[in-house]
Amino acid sequence: MGAGTEIRLIALDVDGTLAARGDEITPRTRAALHRAVERGIHVAIATGRRYRTTLRIVEALGLPVDTVVLGGALVKDGERRTVQENHFHPDDFETIHSLARDHGHAIICHRDSDSRGGADFVIDADVPWNDSTRRYVEHNRDWAESESALAHERCPDAMVIGAFGSEAELRSWHGAIETRHPERFAPSLIPSDDHYYLELTPRDVTKWTGISLLAERRGLDAESICAVGDQINDLPMLRRAGMAVAMGNAIDSVKEACHWVTGRCDEDGIVTVVERVLEGR
Repeated sequence: MGAGTEIRLIALDVDGTLAARGDEITPRTRAALHRAVERGIHVAIATGRRYRTTLRIVEALGLPVDTVVLGGALVKDGERRTVQENHFHPDDFETIHSLARDHGHAIICHRDSDSRGGADFVIDADVPWNDSTRRYVEHNRDWAESESALAHERCPDAMVIGAFGSEAELRSWHGAIETRHPERFAPSLIPSDDHYYLELTPRDVTKWTGISLLAERRGLDAESICAVGDQINDLPMLRRAGMAVAMGNAIDSVKEACHWVTGRCDEDGIVTVVERVLEGR
């Protein structure tokens, strides 16, 4: 971070960063972020979540913040207007779909139902669903569609393609993508409590592309951004931001990429970040 540079925008990941459990934001963290906004600092959310589930976080936060969702593929302002969306090219969609079927994965294709109506995501019905996939669909039944003979024309506005599975299964698919198409896709393998999730966007779409767009709209440069995260899909924005902060619960590669490490998400680590920003450190 350059001498004399003032942080004007705090970009926050959600799960494992802003929210410790589900959609819960602690009172101390909420109060700290409200203080930051009152002092003229912009707050934005950058998450792999869908927009619908991100809105629950926005409501809990109590601030009309800009949001970067679906790993950077969809950007919305505080008035729920679409700033930018990135869809898969038909050839890229078919390439991913074919590779997924070769590895036995039912792909989940995420879209913007808030602007376009319809389902939040469309899932391949022709590949057997594992337990994690089945639970995900059951939990989101009202916002899910399944399609036989899934092809790009059945979901032309897909922005993120993902799949659930074991670490070994998804690493095999991840490796095939990286080996065969290193310049086309950006895969992120994300662990959860009892499964892994492989998230795919086009190579040039990341949380950083969304955050930098929001910053540009406000006349801000990278040095005036503080980015906070804990997982591998946070690395693009952490490596480019003027101040990069890892949560205490972050994976090692994230901690190594950051300028400093704050407390855990369940210990109000965001409060320390806000305090340092307000102090100008």
